[in-house]
Amino acid sequence: MGVEPEASQDEIKRAFRKLAFKYHPDRNKMPDAEDKFKEASEAYAILSDPEKRQQYDARGFDGIKEQYRQEDIFTPETFRGTFSEFGFNVEDIFARIFRWDYVPQPVYSMVQRGHDLETQTEITLEQADAGTELKITIPRLKKCSRCAGSGVEPGARAPRKPCKNCGGNRLEEKRVSLNVKVPPGIDNGNRLILRGQGDDGLSSGPPGDLYVIIRIKPHPYLTRRGRDLVYEATINFAQAALGAEIKVPTLTGKNIVRVPPGTQVGTNLRMKGEGISSSQGKGDMLVHINVRIPEKLTSKERDLVEKLLKEFEVEESYRRQ
Repeated sequence: MGVEPEASQDEIKRAFRKLAFKYHPDRNKMPDAEDKFKEASEAYAILSDPEKRQQYDARGFDGIKEQYRQEDIFTPETFRGTFSEFGFNVEDIFARIFRWDYVPQPVYSMVQRGHDLETQTEITLEQADAGTELKITIPRLKKCSRCAGSGVEPGARAPRKPCKNCGGNRLEEKRVSLNVKVPPGIDNGNRLILRGQGDDGLSSGPPGDLYVIIRIKPHPYLTRRGRDLVYEATINFAQAALGAEIKVPTLTGKNIVRVPPGTQVGTNLRMKGEGISSSQGKGDMLVHINVRIPEKLTSKERDLVEKLLKEFEVEESYRRQ
C-alpha cells in the first residue's frame, strides 16, 4: 500500500482509498486492475485490524496466512463503512469482484428473540381431574447444526457463502419431544406455558415460549360444570315412585346412589366430593333424574297401569271432597 510501518490508521485508510479508486475495475480497464484492487483490499483488511497488523509486523504475510483463514481476513464488515464512504456497494464488490457469495440480512441482524409457538393436546376427563404428565413432539426452529447458527457454510472459500443446511437462515427445523406436566383440575381450553421452549432466537437472542392448549375429550357419561360433574340418570316410574338404588359412574369407578321415594323428574341428587379437583377442593357429582315413560305396554302392564290410574282417580276424588 506504500505506507510506512508506523503509519496511523488514518494514513492507511487514505492510502487504501487512493488505491481503491485507482484500481476499481469499473474505473480502470487495465487487465491487472482487478488483481491490484484485490491486493490492496487484502492489505487494508490486515493493516486496519490492530491484531492482524501486529501479527503482520512480527511475522510478515506468511504469519498472517498461518494464523488466519481467508474468511477471517475478508469480511463485508471490514469494508462496509469504508466502501460506503467511497460510494462503493460492498455486496456488489464481494459478489462481482471477489466472486464470493454474500449472505444478506438477517445474518447481520440485531439480536432477536425466538418466536412463540402454540400447540394443542387432548386429555381425558380423568386426567384433567387427577393431573398427568404428557410427552408431546413438536417442530421447532433450532440453531443450525451445520453452521452453529452463523448462516455461513463452514470451510467454504467464500467466507459468506450461505450454509447448505439452513440456506443462511441460521435456524433449522427439528422435531423435539417435551414432557408437559398438567396440574389437577385443568379445564378445557386452558393454556400451559413452557418458558424457553419456542423457536431459538437469532444472534444469541433468547428463545420464545411454547403455549400448550389443553383440550378435554368428551366423557361417555359425565358432563363437566365448573368443579361439578353431571350424570343423567334415567329411571322408570316405579323406581321414581317407590325409591330405588342405582349405580352411578364416577371418575374413580361406580357408586351406589339412593333415589328417595316420590322423586320428581328433574331432581338433582348430590354426591359430595365426587366432582373435579381444584385448589378450592373437590366439586360434587349431580345426578340428574329423568323418568322413562314406556312407549308400548304389554297387556299385563296395561292392566296394572289402568288399575293404578283408577286408584289415583279415587284418591283425587277424596281430595276434592
